[in-house]
Amino acid sequence: MSLPGVHGFLLVRLKLVDPGYFGALQIPVESGRGIENRDHAGTPPVVVINQEVARQFPKTFGIANPVGRTVGIWVPGYGPIPESLVNLQIVGVIRSERTAALNAPPELVAYLPLAQAPRQDIKLVVRTRSGPTAAMLGIREAVRQIDPNLPLGDVMTMEQVKEQSMLWARQPTWVVGAFAGVAALLAALGLYGVLTHAVTQQRREIGIRMALGARSGDVLSLILRSAFSMLIVGLAGGLAGAFALTRVLKSLLFQVSALDPTALAVACVPMTFVAILAAWIPASRASRLDPMTVLRDEG
Repeated sequence: MSLPGVHGFLLVRLKLVDPGYFGALQIPVESGRGIENRDHAGTPPVVVINQEVARQFPKTFGIANPVGRTVGIWVPGYGPIPESLVNLQIVGVIRSERTAALNAPPELVAYLPLAQAPRQDIKLVVRTRSGPTAAMLGIREAVRQIDPNLPLGDVMTMEQVKEQSMLWARQPTWVVGAFAGVAALLAALGLYGVLTHAVTQQRREIGIRMALGARSGDVLSLILRSAFSMLIVGLAGGLAGAFALTRVLKSLLFQVSALDPTALAVACVPMTFVAILAAWIPASRASRLDPMTVLRDEG
């Protein structure tokens, strides 16, 4: 895309759409207008740009408002020439839609009226109040009436499109989630083992404390405090690892910060409960020790 008399250009993706495209996908027009029925063959050629193109106008062309400006775009197959520079008037700016992968940056897209640059291969975007199956029957019948030999291929609902576009994120997420579950289990078993060993090693000390008047709650509190100290060290190490792996985590996330406080809190709270559960069993056993039995056994 270029502006006559102005140095600079923009590389934009071209999409040919009809007047119902923006309405079917509920893409709002931010300024100017969208593609309308009056934009047909024989009328002045027009183009609608997305917000990403509009944001580049001041930096590339030194123009704040692109609506109403005439730009030159190399359009393949526009008219009888295979590829030619066409002067089109920008009539509107629409909110940017995602035309590539969800983890890819938004593209610069220009929308041309399909009636002004017709193509043989097109994709239909249909919005319906009925179910997808009933809608497809009507669409196939309408196409059959126009051309019985024209096949419909690659038919998908928007839900299927969304599921397909999220595969790149969901597959690694399941793997990461499985490893996270195993790590939580190993952490719980490790904490349980360490505290059980510590209680075994401190049986004599615990027996003496209880013989001197320490209550079961005091012993329980002592063991749990040791568990919490280990938990704090573990959470600090985990958070430090999250900060260190921010760049790796960003590649697996969509519209979520790798250091999102809510996500980190949601991860820390379950680990706290896992640690409490793992520590409670050896702590409760220690609190029920009989001091006389312990002192006799320990000699």
